[in-house]
Amino acid sequence: MRNSGSDLNECMRRLARNRRYFLGVTACLALGLGANATMFAVSDQLFFRPPAAVQDPGQLSRIYFRERVPVVGEITTDLASFPTFTDLRTGARSFEGVAAYHVTMVSEGRGNQATRLRVALVSSDYFHLLGVGASRGQVLTKLEGPLEGGQVAVISDALWRGRFGASQNALGQTLAIADRLYTVVGVASRNFTGIDLEPVSAWLPLDVAATDLIATGFVSQRGSRALSIVARQKTGVSRKQAEDDASIAYRSGRQGFPGADSSARLIMAPLSRQLGPRPRPEAKVAFWLAGVSVAVLIIAGVNCTNLMLLSTMRRRTEFAIRTALGATRSHLARLVLVETILITTFSAGAAAILGIAGGALLRRVMELDEVPLGLSALARLCVFVLAAGTVVGLLTSAPLIWSMQREDLSSPLRTGYRAGLARPGLVRGLLLVGQTTLTIVLLIGAGLFVKSLRNVRAMDLGFDAGSVLTVNVDFAGITARTRSMPDADLLYERLVSAVLGVPGVRSAAVATSIPFQYTSGASVAIPGADNRSLPREPALLSIASEGYQQTIGLRIVDGRWFARADYRSPAVVAVVNESMAKAYWPNQSAIGRCVVVAEPQCRTVVGVVADARQTRIQPEHRSQVYLTGVADPRLSARYPRTLVIRSLTPRAIVPTVRRAVMAIDPALSYVTILPLQDLVDAKSRQWTLGATAFGLFGVLALVLAALGIYSTMSNLVSERAHEIGVRVALGATGAQVVRAVMGRGLAQAIAGIVFGLVLVRTVGTQFVDLLFGASPKDVDVLVLAALVVGAASLAACFGPAQRAFRWDPAAILRGD
Repeated sequence: MRNSGSDLNECMRRLARNRRYFLGVTACLALGLGANATMFAVSDQLFFRPPAAVQDPGQLSRIYFRERVPVVGEITTDLASFPTFTDLRTGARSFEGVAAYHVTMVSEGRGNQATRLRVALVSSDYFHLLGVGASRGQVLTKLEGPLEGGQVAVISDALWRGRFGASQNALGQTLAIADRLYTVVGVASRNFTGIDLEPVSAWLPLDVAATDLIATGFVSQRGSRALSIVARQKTGVSRKQAEDDASIAYRSGRQGFPGADSSARLIMAPLSRQLGPRPRPEAKVAFWLAGVSVAVLIIAGVNCTNLMLLSTMRRRTEFAIRTALGATRSHLARLVLVETILITTFSAGAAAILGIAGGALLRRVMELDEVPLGLSALARLCVFVLAAGTVVGLLTSAPLIWSMQREDLSSPLRTGYRAGLARPGLVRGLLLVGQTTLTIVLLIGAGLFVKSLRNVRAMDLGFDAGSVLTVNVDFAGITARTRSMPDADLLYERLVSAVLGVPGVRSAAVATSIPFQYTSGASVAIPGADNRSLPREPALLSIASEGYQQTIGLRIVDGRWFARADYRSPAVVAVVNESMAKAYWPNQSAIGRCVVVAEPQCRTVVGVVADARQTRIQPEHRSQVYLTGVADPRLSARYPRTLVIRSLTPRAIVPTVRRAVMAIDPALSYVTILPLQDLVDAKSRQWTLGATAFGLFGVLALVLAALGIYSTMSNLVSERAHEIGVRVALGATGAQVVRAVMGRGLAQAIAGIVFGLVLVRTVGTQFVDLLFGASPKDVDVLVLAALVVGAASLAACFGPAQRAFRWDPAAILRGD
């Protein structure tokens, strides 16, 4: 213990004296570890962190269905209907239990007191299956007494503390959701927020709330898929047996259903959707970024090894004297190890801070920041950083210790020239080539994602989202609410009139289908035509008011948009998009043609508009038809509507618009106002994440690689000091010395660049589906990355070469 304490004090004093070296190697290692800590903070939440308060989450499975659907083909989905859930609960005997849930956003309260909540509609066995209890009251289960099957709710601990001030009187209070009042009967366990990434504030009975919050008659509709299903398999039953058993129950329940696939399969996957067959696109990017962060750590480790080798080489005389005075090799190795531990400890602390900050940034980009990090997640992050730092520290110090065990430590006292402790060799050259290879791969990845993001932002979406606000109003509870078409029209006419009076509003309109928010479909027929040759996929349907085309920025290709007179008889005319015009009337004009949509009467096409993206950024080429309205008021009531507003300053007028809408009726529920650009940006999040993270990691890798080249070349120059002195003494010019030094570094850098380009061309196909309008074969990105790495390598080699050029050969030969 006395020796260990003495070694620790000695190492701390030495690092304090050599602050530049200590800060350099610590910063290098901290950056590498910080990149990994950043990705761990994100990956832990996406892939590894189990849902809080859930018992034995590893025994639970999320249920997926793989089947063939007419027209669409084979699909894999985790959504099921209520009858399917009932089939599995009663027929899948390999499961201990099955539960279903549906998460949605709702308006709670009325008027100025209205708020937005994320709620889960859950089956009665949901909490029991997860093993989650209540901290107060009871959870939703088979309730006894007057509450059985009633309008009850369990709230989250966060809602209990925030809304009810952690009051014991919260039980028995009510939540006003849609047209119902739900009585609070319990508060869920403190850490439980659901089993998905988005935290839930309240849980409602599925059979009671489904009619209001999913669809009328949902519990009896086998074709309406909206439920996620989780199951716990019985002990002693293999996963394949459980899948086979549940697949039989699934197929049996769907017998006789139109389009049912007799070979449909049920798939059991982990609770995290990111580990299932349908992960989020951002999760795929995060998976690649995890590998990128490891590459950055490798580069950082190589650089730390080079810096430590250089430091140890400069201490050659010190080690020789210590050896002559009786110091053993094990004692010297212990000093190196203690010094490495100190550096690793400081680096791990800095890396943990970087990981928390960087993880928060990426979580915000991925919209994962709603779930708090939590003490357990912080503890896992710290353990990961410390473990990774320990491994890297041991691997970094291993070459030094190995060299000290095999080299003649007393040679500097005999030779008197600047010979290194470790001779330049093949290993160090390969390490330099390897880190250059990894660096150019990261820069190419960054360039491809940046190019993809640029292509996404430059794409013509078919509408102008930049100056548009979307306003969604829940009319539940409004005194004038009816389900008839005239009254609904009157309400929205009042909305449009109200917002048109807001300063800064240029136009306003109402539509039932808004890009990237909500879409509905309808079958289309052409009277007198062979409809079997027409597209079998339903066309997207939007019932739009007069000013919708101007407000949303649709581009007229042929004909015109709806005029005010068209709304006097709303079931007469239609406007179609280009894809529909080409599919239904190829090589002909669609203007004046007859089309049957939603209702049996014929509608005359009066205009053709450019295709507008509706569900994704990528081109869809799907038919879409716009109507002035439908004659059947019950049919019209099925379509939710959105108010759209065009303004030069959309974000600035949000408060004023909200006040204008709320002034229509104090009983209105929560009003959701979002810029349309936010909805577009959400669809491009995977490219934003890739460009941001790959760009940051690529720049970091470039800096580390340049530092690695510099340290390696400095090490090489110091090792070859005597040789350089002899050459200069024999007549070598300064230019020859510089060329010799830089030539070696540039040759290794060029080799790394070549290997990197080959590697990208080889494995690039694995992530090409994450790109947009970009390819690993894009010459402009490859050339730019090669030039950047080459320039950085040249700059890194120049410093050591210039230092060698300025040396005094006489002083070198004297051993000064």
